Amino acid sequence: TRFWAYCIDLIVISAIGGIAVKPIFYLFDFPVTTPMFMLMSPYKVVMLVITICYFLLMTMYFKQTIGKMILGIKVVSNNGEPLTATAVIFREVVGRFISKILVLPYILAAFTPNKQALHDLFADTYVVHEQTYEAKNKSSFKQNAERQQLQEQPNV
Repeated sequence: TRFWAYCIDLIVISAIGGIAVKPIFYLFDFPVTTPMFMLMSPYKVVMLVITICYFLLMTMYFKQTIGKMILGIKVVSNNGEPLTATAVIFREVVGRFISKILVLPYILAAFTPNKQALHDLFADTYVVHEQTYEAKNKSSFKQNAERQQLQEQPNV
């Protein structure tokens, strides 16, 4: 599921590049394919920045990207608290950079109990199905409410 969500995200990012970025490059006559610095064209540098910002901001504000939204999964912290900016930055920038270079850390998700890839382990996060996460939160909310009602009842 995570792989397909990532594929959808890459399609979204490619669409942003094709609809918004490439026309600007063509308008100002900037090269799109000619490598300049470290074999990266200015277009690729801009797309890299857009990709990092996309994953970073979507995860920070929505706990999920468009691909994850479509497939009903989201990023949550291991301790159940809201995601911190530091955790998201570490997960989406540092962790993904290492995972992209080595490739193998993505496969790690198949063998860990919570299906965590290396970038999840770095940031103390994991990805869950929204319905499972919401059902778990509803049941814990219901248990807390019942506990509170029992404590508020006077002893007879």
